[in-house]
Amino acid sequence: MRVISCCCRHIPVVENAVIVNCCILQNPQREKNMRDLRGTDKSVRDRLESCPEWVPFIAAVAAAIRDNNPDTVVFFCIGGHHRSVALAEHFGKIIGVSPEHLCISAPTPLGNAPRRPRTVQEAITVITSSRSP
Repeated sequence: MRVISCCCRHIPVVENAVIVNCCILQNPQREKNMRDLRGTDKSVRDRLESCPEWVPFIAAVAAAIRDNNPDTVVFFCIGGHHRSVALAEHFGKIIGVSPEHLCISAPTPLGNAPRRPRTVQEAITVITSSRSP
């Protein structure tokens, strides 16, 4: 299984995947002391884990992975630096793979950001394969 983090503009085209919009979590980028950090930093992970949405979000993502057995799990957020990276690291450790961080060093994209999901369920999309067995 591949685990990928990226920004909202570089979501890879994949089949048999779970795509996770991490924008449901509060954005650490908005806090000056976190802007230059990444989701691989403990202080960013601690900040995200303090969000009230963290526990139900983690549970829903784990269920989507368990129930759909995807080839790829993609985590995305606005910049691909904080939330998506932290979640990819979290699930990479659980699954036993090293996550691929596509945008961790790229500048934060400008322009329209994805709409923040209203519910945990709205933040998770399952893409099934169109291949025949």
